[in-house]
Parts: sequence; C-alpha cells; structure tokens
Amino acid sequence: MKLGQAKWETKKTKKNKEVLKFESKEEYFIKNGGILLEKQIAVSQGKNIEAGQLRILSADEIEKATNNYDPDQIVRSYNGVSFYKGTFDNKVVVIKIPEKPDPNPEHVELFLTDIAIRTVLCHNNMIKTHGCCLETCVPLTVHEFFPTSKPLHDCLHGDMALLKPLSWTSRLRAATDIAYALSYMHNALSQPLVHRDIMSSGILLDSVFHAKLTFCGYSVAITPGNKDQRWPIHGTPGYIDPEYITTQEVTEKCDVYSFGVLMLELLTSRDPSEMARCGNDLVDEFVSMVEKNGVEAMFDTILLEEGNIDEIQGFARLALKCVAEKGEKRPSMIDVVEELWLIQDQVNNRNCKDIGAGQLRILSVDEIEKATNYFDPDLILGNFRGTNMYKAMFDGKVVGIKTSENPDPNPELVDLLLTAAAIGMVLHHNNMIDIYGCCLETRVPMVVYEIYPKIDLYKHLHGNMALRKPLLWTTRIRVAIDVAYALSYMHNALSQPVVHRDVMSFGILLDPSFHAKLAFFDHSVAITSGKRDKKWPVHGTLGYIDPEYIETQEVTEKCDVYSFGVLMLELLTSRDPVEMARCGDDLVDEFVSEVEKNGFKAMIDMILWEEGNMDEILRFARLALKCAAKKGEERPSMISVVEELWVIQDHVNNRTGNEA
Repeated sequence: MKLGQAKWETKKTKKNKEVLKFESKEEYFIKNGGILLEKQIAVSQGKNIEAGQLRILSADEIEKATNNYDPDQIVRSYNGVSFYKGTFDNKVVVIKIPEKPDPNPEHVELFLTDIAIRTVLCHNNMIKTHGCCLETCVPLTVHEFFPTSKPLHDCLHGDMALLKPLSWTSRLRAATDIAYALSYMHNALSQPLVHRDIMSSGILLDSVFHAKLTFCGYSVAITPGNKDQRWPIHGTPGYIDPEYITTQEVTEKCDVYSFGVLMLELLTSRDPSEMARCGNDLVDEFVSMVEKNGVEAMFDTILLEEGNIDEIQGFARLALKCVAEKGEKRPSMIDVVEELWLIQDQVNNRNCKDIGAGQLRILSVDEIEKATNYFDPDLILGNFRGTNMYKAMFDGKVVGIKTSENPDPNPELVDLLLTAAAIGMVLHHNNMIDIYGCCLETRVPMVVYEIYPKIDLYKHLHGNMALRKPLLWTTRIRVAIDVAYALSYMHNALSQPVVHRDVMSFGILLDPSFHAKLAFFDHSVAITSGKRDKKWPVHGTLGYIDPEYIETQEVTEKCDVYSFGVLMLELLTSRDPVEMARCGDDLVDEFVSEVEKNGFKAMIDMILWEEGNMDEILRFARLALKCAAKKGEERPSMISVVEELWVIQDHVNNRTGNEA
C-alpha cells in the first residue's frame, strides 16, 4: 500500500466494528492543512475570541474518546456522517466522523472553511468547535455537545408517531435564534460572511427548542457592491436563492432568501428539499396560494390550534419579504430580527394568562420551604439590597430563590420583586437571567431565578487580585457585546421599549467561559417612546445613573445607553464607578478630563496593553464616550452599539490572524 493511503481493518471488538487505520498520520496532517492551522491557532491563542478552545487533536485521542469508534457512542447519523459522543478536557463533546471516508479535496476545503469561520466567530446561536483531527485521511471535527438536541428537519418532518409536534412559540423561537446568528455573520466582521447553506437539516434544537446553526463550510466573505466576483452555486435545492443561481453573485440577501424559505417551512411543515426533488417549489406554491386567498390551507394545523392568525400572518408576510424575487427588495437580517421580536411581543401579550408560555410558575410557600430546607442559612448564596438568595432545586434544575431579609412587607421591595417577575413573563434572551417562578403566599413575594455559574463582573474587575484571574481584552469585548445584545433586545423586542434603569457590573454574571448575562430587572420600566410628560423617581446605582435622567426624571432608552457607556469605561480602566461616586468623583468626567490632557493611556488597565491594540482600545473608548454623552439625543441606539462592537471584535481577529 502506498504511503499516505488508508485501509480498513476489522478488529476483534465487542461489535466487530470496522475501524479506519492510517499508515502515515504525518502526511495526512500536512495534506489536511495542519501546518497552516497550527500557525493560526498559535498566534490567536490568548488573543482570539475563541482563545484556548480550538485544539488540534491526534488520531489516538479521537480513538480513545470514541472508545475505538464504538457504535454505542453514536448519538446521531445523517447524510453519511456519524456523530460520536466523547469527552475532552472534562467537556462532553460530539465528534463528527464520516461513515465512509473519502479524501476528496473539495471535502477538505469545506472542512478548512468551517474551521476558519469558527476561529473568528463566536455566537450563542452557532455551534462551537473545540478542536479537530488532521491525522486521518479526511479531517475530523470536535464540536460542543448540545444536550438532547435534534435537527429541526427531524422535528418538522420525522415520524409523527415518535414526535411531539413543534408548537407555534417553539417555531417562532427557533426562527429568531437563527435570524440572530445570520445577523451576526453578516455584520460582525468588516467583510460580511454569507452562509450559503441555510436549511432545516443544519439547525439543532435543544430540549426547550433553542436553536443553533451548525456547518459553515460553504460560507464566504464578500465585498459589498463588488459585482465582478462570481461564485459556484452551492446550497441545498429548495432553499437556494434563484437570483444567485442566475447571476452567481453572492450577497447577504442570498441568506435572507434561504431564511425566508425556512420560515415558510416552519409555517407549513412542508419539506423544501423533498419538494425540489419532485420538481416543485415551496415559495412558488405558497405565493400561488396567497394569490388565490387560500394561504391558510397551507399552514400546519398545529399552529392554528395554538397561534393567533394575526401573528401567523405577520410571520408569513415577513417570510414573503425575505423571498422577494429581487435581492434589493429583501430586508436585512437585522430588520428580520426586529420584526420577529415584535411578533414575539404579540405572543407574550396574548399569553399573559399563561405567564410566559409555561416558563413562569406560581409556587406555594410549602414548595419554597421544602426547596430551601426551611430557609436554611447554609443555603444562602449571598445578599443584596435587603434580599437573600437561596440555592434550591425545582423540576430537576438548580435555582436561586430571592427572599426578603426582613419579613415586614416593605411596599417598595414588594414592587421591585413583582416588577422582576413581570419582566420574566414577557422577555427571554440568551444574555438575560431567566426567571422560573414566584411565590405570592408570603408577606413579601419571592422570585425563583436561573442559577448562572461563577461570579459577577464586579468581583472579576475589583475583587481580591490574589483570588481572581485578570480579564483579558478579548474577554472584556465579549462581555460588552453580550450585555449590549440584552439591552438592545429589551429596547426593541416589545412594542413598548423596556428600560433596565440599573445597568452595573454587580448585575452582570459571567460563566466559566466569560459569557455574560444581565440580571436585576427590579427597576425596569416599559415606556412610550417620545412621551415627555411622564416623570419617574430616580432609581439606579450611583456612578452609573444618567445625569440627564437625574435632572429631568424622564426615562428613555438612552438612560441605559449612558449606564452602558460607564460600564464600558469600567471595562477599560478597571476603576469602580460606585466607589468613585462615594468619594465625590465621576468616572466619565475623569476619563474625559484625562483625554483632554492627553493622559488617556494612563487611565487604561495595564493588562489591556499587554494583549490589546491602541486602535482597538481607542475605538472602544470613543464608543464609550458616545454612549456617555451629556445629551441623550447624541447617544447611539443599543443596536448601533452592538454593530460597532462587532467591528472592534473583527479588528482583533484580523490583527491576530494577520500576524501569521
């Protein structure tokens, strides 16, 4: 056998499983682009957004993790690929292995494209890649394990006897999650990334129907407005943009079209791929039924049982905008996300009696006492503003139960706790702490929260240096983006913007990978944009409160933008706005003063200069100062802030990648 060839050998395993063996791991490693990938990882380690997550693994490690490719560890098979469950670095992962390895150069190229995309993009609605193996005749990838996940295609088109039909709210949630991911791909980098293969088979759903986008092998970076670039047609029949087929020009609107087809698939439960095989087209058929006023006959009956016809028709109208014949007439994915938020708002308003579509439970005092072992002090996780947080268990979930330290019914505390519960009824976002339930049988209401691992941002920035690891520049950018996402959602998801009014580092929780979630919605209020005669008592945390709000008592979304600007300066300087306020100082004023004296560099936390870049830090600082402008009308919206932070993140990724 020639050097570098692979052969199948039958081992005497308990399953007599045929296992692929390799005669030249080194040659495969080189052929599969290993040297280039090693360099890319080396320069990005500790700098890139995915720092430390992507590992190049040996064939021996893959064999060990899969127990020599034991069929019992296969969690899913699809399209000639098996997905094995394994463990690396104490993480449960999924290893993607072709059932019949074919060293086709095109397959290797798709693999390398997928890996390249994942070294620069990180989003809650995209499957993360932890590593890869290049010592095999075809590359293997190691992905995050998405618990109890199922492909959206199987949930819509699988054996109905084995499936619980997807509800209207679940379909709406899945659409919003994927729209988020595509919006991120189109806007996070200086050059938009176009996915080119949106389809239900490439979307995984977890047990509560949150969705993640998977394979990015056909993705390409484009230069907007460049008409000379032609691309071979790739994608899945039934989803491909016909304008792209005609012109071979790739734009973000190619993905918008495919997403529109996905929306129609969610509405009708008809399979676009299967229809295409039979010579039919879901978009043409749907448009034809609209023209005949028979579109309701196309909707999956399960939606009509649970949904509201206005919501469903609004979803259908948005889908038809996405599949417009001309790309220029289609909305952007950011526009699609905002429109889906409004439809979600309709659902939440209609389901008020259902309290958050089943997420918020009304609990008895007996259940609370049992869960807290009759308020055992040993279960107290911490206290804040007159409340205790107890660790407890409900429905197999570890939760936190917020109770009053003082049993006397302080009317203000009662109001704050009820406000937090109300926010949990209507808002749900990956970067917001979930509220699971509340108890109203006590003198002061008790609220049950999601427990988010690790500690708050304040302790990471200002806690004991001996007990904490300094936050890196890329980590601080990630935290800022996560919180900006949450605030953008609060301001845009409902017909009335919800203003947080208490954005601060105490109220931002970080997980072990430093992804952030916004907490403490006690002071949040829904406002009517443009209404000037409504006065609100001033609430918030000293050092973060918008001075214009203090002066006028008018609450707008720009109050949160100011507080977020202070948070950005806190991330830059590691100075404590609260402690400064207690001493009569102000972080914004001091920062502006130092900028005017050309003393900007001295204000920045030294750890950032070790990893960061002056252009990136300056751009972050300029954005923070825009947010903290004295006049609210001069501050950007939170959506604009998210987009600018994406550009800064792209700058980091390009810099670290170009150093190779």
